[in-house]
Amino acid sequence: MKDYSGRNRRRNVMSLPGTQLRIILFFAVLALLYALVNVYVSKHAFQRLAAEALRMPLPMTAHRDLQVIVYEQEATLDVQLSLFTFLSFSMLCLAGVLISHRIGGPVYHLKNYLDGLGSGAQTPRLIKFRKDDFFHDLADTFNRFQEREGIVKPSGGQPPVEPTR
Repeated sequence: MKDYSGRNRRRNVMSLPGTQLRIILFFAVLALLYALVNVYVSKHAFQRLAAEALRMPLPMTAHRDLQVIVYEQEATLDVQLSLFTFLSFSMLCLAGVLISHRIGGPVYHLKNYLDGLGSGAQTPRLIKFRKDDFFHDLADTFNRFQEREGIVKPSGGQPPVEPTR
C-alpha cells in the first residue's frame, strides 16, 4: 500500500497473531455466551406468557385470533433476537480486535526493537508507545534501564521515537 509520503508501506493487520487471536476468540466466546443466555431467557419468558394467554377461557374464534397473534409475536421476537445477537457479537468481536491491537502493538514494537539491537541493525533509542496503547509503564521502565546503563542519553537530551507501523 502506498501512503501519501510516497514510501511503500505495508500494514499488518495482526502484529502478534497468536496473542491477538486468543484475545479476539475470548471476546467472541463471551459474545456467543451472552447471546445464548439472552435468547434462552427471552424465548423462555415469551413461551410462558404465551402459554398463560392461551390457557385463558375464551370463545373459539378469539382463541384462534390469539394463536395468530402469539405466532406473529414469536416471529417478531425471533427477528429482534437475531438482530440483537448479531450486533452484540459484532461489537464484542470489534472490541476484542481493538484491545488486542492495544496489547499486541507494544509487545510487537518492543520485540522488534530488541531483535534489532541484538542483530546490530537497530541503534539504541528511547521507546515510546502510541497514546492509547497499554504498557506505557513498561516503556518507561525500559527507557530508565537504558539510561542508567548508558545505552542511550537521558530523556532530556532527545525526544522518544514514535514506533513505526
